[in-house]
Amino acid sequence: MGSWERLGHALHDLKGSSGNFGFGELQEIAAQGDKAIRQHAYASLQPLIGQLEFIEKRISLGLSNDQNDVSADYAKPIKQDG
Repeated sequence: MGSWERLGHALHDLKGSSGNFGFGELQEIAAQGDKAIRQHAYASLQPLIGQLEFIEKRISLGLSNDQNDVSADYAKPIKQDG
């Protein structure tokens, strides 16, 4: 399996997983990347990578652009008793 094919599989998996957990924005970007790989439109991946990096930073900081986006909820630390 080549690098592009592996990346396509990873984006496809990310698309499904992010959708299952309510990360709609992440799901959409992963879907665009998955489609770009299938169409061999590799040049269109660069801006998507930047968007993925930006989303990763927002999630890790618990930020969200959309009040209805639940990604911020998943990024919040779990409070431990004790």
